[in-house]
Amino acid sequence: MSVLLFGMAGPAAVAAPASDHSGSSKARPAGWPSDCRDEVMNQYQTGAYCRHTNGGFYQAIAVCKFKDTGKTGLFYGTWEGRGAPSYAYCQGYSYVDSSGINTTPTPP
Repeated sequence: MSVLLFGMAGPAAVAAPASDHSGSSKARPAGWPSDCRDEVMNQYQTGAYCRHTNGGFYQAIAVCKFKDTGKTGLFYGTWEGRGAPSYAYCQGYSYVDSSGINTTPTPP
């Protein structure tokens, strides 16, 4: 099972930046990563990868279940923006329940 997450609060609307009509070429907005996937690697690790970063960033999420309480926790991998995989690991006495991915067009 794969879970697609957009931040801690769930899916959220994102306002696009205003256009720069000044003619300046240095004020270009970054794009969202595309062609992304996330997966459970083993019982303690998840991974995420985007084939096209489009100037944006992505990070793996491990949705982990704690063996002693049954509660679920989220653990995050490193932000990547150059095509390298991001990995997230369950901590403590927990195991992977599912995987997810965060994406953003702006540097984290």
